[in-house]
Amino acid sequence: MYRLLSTLAIAALLFVVHATAADAKTPNYVISGGELGEYAARFWDTREDGPFTQSLERIEPPALRPSLAYDLYTSFGNFAVPSQMAQGQPEARYYPDAGLLEYPSLNIWYRVAPHDVEFLDGVVADALESMRRGELEVGPVAADFRARSLDRVTYWLRPMSAISLDDRYFASQPSSCEGLDGCFTITRSGERFIMGDLIETLDNPQRPPDAVEPAYIIEYYGIVEPPHGGIGGALGFYSPPAGGEPGRFWYDGYFYDQASPYHETTPGFDAALARALDPAGTDGGNATTTLAGVAAALGLVLAGAGVARGVARRRR
Repeated sequence: MYRLLSTLAIAALLFVVHATAADAKTPNYVISGGELGEYAARFWDTREDGPFTQSLERIEPPALRPSLAYDLYTSFGNFAVPSQMAQGQPEARYYPDAGLLEYPSLNIWYRVAPHDVEFLDGVVADALESMRRGELEVGPVAADFRARSLDRVTYWLRPMSAISLDDRYFASQPSSCEGLDGCFTITRSGERFIMGDLIETLDNPQRPPDAVEPAYIIEYYGIVEPPHGGIGGALGFYSPPAGGEPGRFWYDGYFYDQASPYHETTPGFDAALARALDPAGTDGGNATTTLAGVAAALGLVLAGAGVARGVARRRR
């Protein structure tokens, strides 16, 4: 398993199994599956007596697997949920009829304490009611991105030559493109870019790392809960289509593992970034454009960036 995914998986396991109210941030999760089907909801375990994971009783795997199960994804960073999705299974599964919790990657089972069963059953009931009201997103990634307000902030690109992949980046992480050389604002709305183009890109299977390195870092910032609700940082890393190769997107975790797997980007994703890099040379996603002028100014060779309008996902 690739180092990035292994790191995320270990961090997720430690967070879920060992977190307490005193030594961890408020545990939050995305729940899907079961009677929710493809819909998903994010929830927090903010109870004063601690999260449901601190009173689990380990048991032997049951002889018969209960039929009704809900998938639980830990949400501890922008790409924790997509990373678990890429591995093909959630961090845990909750079986309400039996009061059991399974960690499928480890084949470890726990019995959930009665008061925690009551809590989780309440989470399920609330999610089902929200689904009936048409308030839930389709898919765990969409639910997590929406809850993180990633659809409500401003995004921009900078060439990799403008940053340093160490702690100095976080000390000087910008809040806008203003005054930054080689910075290009992404004008496509967060609804289309994040909830549409990015989620569609993440639907593509991860590819193993190779010799290609990112050309740009994608950053963001926005005030989502005035006056103290600013969020921002690195969304991820991007290399446009070139030489017949598709575009590539790396998670923000590329900071820590510069041999990380990537997702091939979709035409809609490439179109949004092509328009940012060369706003006068594209009609917003329906044409093919060459980024040679902008690329030359940055010392990059980017050729034949094929772009096409992406299909935005909608709430159901």
